[in-house]
Amino acid sequence: EALLKVGLKLKPLGEIAANLGIVQSDLGRYDEAVESFKKSMALSPTLPEAPKCLGDTYKHSHRWSDAIAMYKKALELRPNYWEALSDLVHALQHVCAWREWRSKLSKLSKQLESELRAGGLPLFVKPFHALVYPLKVEHMLLVASAYAARAQRLVKSMLPRPLPLNTKLLGGGKGGRAVRVGWVSSNIG
Repeated sequence: EALLKVGLKLKPLGEIAANLGIVQSDLGRYDEAVESFKKSMALSPTLPEAPKCLGDTYKHSHRWSDAIAMYKKALELRPNYWEALSDLVHALQHVCAWREWRSKLSKLSKQLESELRAGGLPLFVKPFHALVYPLKVEHMLLVASAYAARAQRLVKSMLPRPLPLNTKLLGGGKGGRAVRVGWVSSNIG
């Protein structure tokens, strides 16, 4: 976060402000994140990620109408921004805007169908969204497969070969300490 703030002072770019907003939002500092995303939008008005991420921040704060407006703004800037469309569908569901929800869900389902036919692995529908949308079973499986494949790629990229077993780290050597492993996800729901 500190480095992003320094970078933003040295070179005020919308992308840097957006990344700062993402960090602040992940830390639960939504008011600061909102300001960073607004700054990003002012610096780079054609950057669709800024309003999309601002929509996510509003969503986390249960500001559904504001989230919907930002997802629509992101889609104006990039009409095929499928992740923004998926988040818009999710937000519309929360405010019971069923007519628009059906229309947007239909568009999203067509894109999923297109990905399925092409053999792609879409990451634009989140697995927890797929569970609450009335999707076909094969679409739900496609979403789950896409995220599983992504997780495998990330793990493989971080650990290209098995790590050697170090008994000192496992507490087996003189003065060894236990290894503690934890998992953190900023995108649980």
